Formats: sequence, C-alpha cells, structure tokens
Amino acid sequence: MHSELKTMLAEAKPFAPPDSKVVPLLREAEKSLPYPAHALPDTIRLAVESYQDYGQQPIEMVAMSALSMVSLACQGLANVARDRKLVGPLSLNMMVAADSGERKSSGDQTFSAAAHEWQKLKKEEMKDRIKLAESAVKTFEAQRSGLLAKITALTKRGHFSQVQDVKRQLEELELTEPTKPMQPALFYEDLTQEGLLDGLADEWPSAIIASNEG
Repeated sequence: MHSELKTMLAEAKPFAPPDSKVVPLLREAEKSLPYPAHALPDTIRLAVESYQDYGQQPIEMVAMSALSMVSLACQGLANVARDRKLVGPLSLNMMVAADSGERKSSGDQTFSAAAHEWQKLKKEEMKDRIKLAESAVKTFEAQRSGLLAKITALTKRGHFSQVQDVKRQLEELELTEPTKPMQPALFYEDLTQEGLLDGLADEWPSAIIASNEG
C-alpha cells in the first residue's frame, strides 16, 4: 500500500482550473467614484466649485473644509434624529490625508475666515458687558464672603438669633448671583476632553477641534 501511494504522488499533476486562469485571493482596489458635488445645497456647491477652480485642490478636500464650517455654524442650533431614540448633535468628524503642498490649510483658512471674523466682532461687541459682569461677580463674592464671615463670628459668640438673620440675608443674596455672558470660543486645536467640555459649557456651545498635524 505504501509503495502504491508513493507511485500515485509521483504521477500526480498540479491542479489547475479548467480554463487555466488563476483567480486572485484579493480583488483589485476599486476606483473611487467622482465626488458627488451635485448633492451639496446650491449655496455650498457654488462656493466649493468656485474655490476649487481657483485653488486647484481636490474638490473632496475643498468640500470637507466647507462642510466642517457648516457643521460648526449649525451644531449649537439643533440636533439630528436618526430615529426616535438616536438623537445627537449636528457634528461631523473629518480627516484628510494629503501630501505636503496640496494647500490643505489654504482651503480651511478660506472657509473659516467668516467664522473667525464673527468671533472677533462678537467679542468686541460684548467687551463692555463682560467688564460689567465681572464687576458684578466680584461684588457678589465680596458680599457673600462678608456674610459668611459674619455668621462665623456670631456663631463663636453664641449669638444664634442674629445668625438666623444673617443666614436669611445670605439666602436672598444667593438668589441674585450674577453670571458672565458666554463669549464665543469656536476654535480649539490641542486640549483635553475636560477642557473641551468646560469650554462648551462656559464659553460657547458650538466649537471645532482642528489641527493641521496628524
């Protein structure tokens, strides 16, 4: 039996498909389809096509710069509902891989220019309100500290009836605590998750994290 098996193996020929055509295990990479610029709203599409014609960057890259600014402008105004339960912000995550010199930053700077200008004008417009608010906060904190110190002193002396009077004053004061107006801080580059959450809560409810480095 052993000798017969050796003979069969020696006479065996390599297997080949009937048509002798080798089928690759991996399929060839599919060619990417043209970017669907026609699907963009007309205002955005015209801006993208106009700048792409000027800057000659890939239209995908230009459209990404435009859509990122649209997301920044809208995300603080509404949410998107994928169904009745899956509701989230109008935010986008985008990444572009491009060689040096493909003018990736130029497109971002062009489409973000209006947002930078709005932020600058808004801060200038709010300058006096911010100063008044900061003054009101300092006054409030001084009044609160004074009342707390008074409560401590009266308690040490055993003047508990007077403590109750000062406590009521403190409670009334707490209801008038001033707050500083939110100032726009739209652009972040390098920060922690906690820093971003603090910024969205205390500064402005819409922001973008953008970096030119991988």
